[in-house]
Amino acid sequence: MYILSSVLDSIVKLWELSTGRCLIAYTGAGSVGRQEHSAHAMFSHTEDFVMFPDEATTSLCAWDARNAQRKNLLSLGHNGPVRHMVHSPCSPAFITCSDDYWARFWYRRNVH
Repeated sequence: MYILSSVLDSIVKLWELSTGRCLIAYTGAGSVGRQEHSAHAMFSHTEDFVMFPDEATTSLCAWDARNAQRKNLLSLGHNGPVRHMVHSPCSPAFITCSDDYWARFWYRRNVH
C-alpha cells in the first residue's frame, strides 16, 4: 500500500507504507520557498501523473508518476492560491477551487 504526501515545502513524496520509506520525491513545483497555504497532491485518473497546485504561480505542476520527470506548468487562471483540487476517478478531468471565489472545471479531450 502506498500514500502520496505534500507539505508546505512543495515537495510531493510517494511512501511505501509497509516499510515506511520514501520511494519517489517529486520536486521542482515552481514555488520559491515555502507555500503559505497547504495544498494536496493527487494522482491522475490513470495514475500516470502526480498533480500539485503551485501557490506562487497559480499553476498546476505535474510529474510522470513513475520516473518523477516534471512536465510543463499549466496556468490555472486563478487570481489566488488554489486551496482544493479534485480529480475525476474515471476521466481526464479535475476541478480547482481558489481564494478568488472561483471554481474551474478542467477536461482534456482526446484529439485524433
